[in-house]
Amino acid sequence: MAIIEETISQILEGKVKPKKGKFVYHDKPKNARLTLQAITKKTPEVMAKITGFSKGTGHIASHIEYIAREGEEVLENDKGELFKGRENLESAYSDWIKDIESFPKEKSSKTSRDVMHLMLSMPAGTDPEKVRDAARNFAKKAFSENHEYLFALHTDQPHPHVHLAVKMLGFNNKKLDPKKNDIQAWREGFAEELRTLGVAALATRRQARGVVKKATKGAVWQINNNKQPNRNKRTANVTRSQIKEAATELALEAKGERVPDKPWNKAIERRQNEVRQLYKKLSDELDKTGQKEDKKLAQDVRKFLAGMPKEILTQNDEIKRRITQEAVQAKRTATVDKAPER
Repeated sequence: MAIIEETISQILEGKVKPKKGKFVYHDKPKNARLTLQAITKKTPEVMAKITGFSKGTGHIASHIEYIAREGEEVLENDKGELFKGRENLESAYSDWIKDIESFPKEKSSKTSRDVMHLMLSMPAGTDPEKVRDAARNFAKKAFSENHEYLFALHTDQPHPHVHLAVKMLGFNNKKLDPKKNDIQAWREGFAEELRTLGVAALATRRQARGVVKKATKGAVWQINNNKQPNRNKRTANVTRSQIKEAATELALEAKGERVPDKPWNKAIERRQNEVRQLYKKLSDELDKTGQKEDKKLAQDVRKFLAGMPKEILTQNDEIKRRITQEAVQAKRTATVDKAPER
């Protein structure tokens, strides 16, 4: 039995377990088999993402007014106080502004981070009110001991999400300094609060699900997908660089020249192959127990494994394919255009 739990742990966290961040959220699914079962059933994954930071009082005010939709959405703070309507909006963050303006310059300047913007989201179809309640419970456990915060629920998109603004300077006069592992811990905490409310939710790492690509950063996605009328189509600088890099590599390959090695791509491929081998090992070990429930779980694991992408494609690989497809299509179009009329 111990080998099954250890194998599940290796799938979820890797052979070397990640270092715990400062803000560890201790509530996790207690049963390793239940966690595995939820993964094979493709239970919805929560999202927790830092969308940015406010620097200075003007920036703070504009962002909080944005998440409150100029007073149309209800804002709630760490004390449970509610603010709605344009006339009440400023009172929600006025004390923050006074505090930050009173800080010595070395603690608050134009380059300092005064407020963190955290977005908590669930896929379309999730009960928005439960998303709000889970976010409230999560924020209370994660931040209320040392940090003030405001949050609002947004339902203007198919996926309900909460914008959480956290004042970075704590009551202990120390600043919040979120690390990668803290964000994962927050994902786990938000998922736990949703499960407590009866909403199926997980916060597994993407490698455990056979996902290679990282999610596109919010600001990059907004630039690349801005469809506002009377605006020229824009491409984010980072996306432009990725396309240029992929095009350069395609040109080298076409000439038969060597493309520079990318150690990180080999690491991604190695980790994905390890995960697939671990799932295979796990299904075999579950079969050996002789338990009916374990045999059913072994079947589910094999089905999940079969559904994983056959190719391990990075973002660079996908951009290359897209460039190649567009080039082929352009060539076909040009050929049709040059064809003589009958």
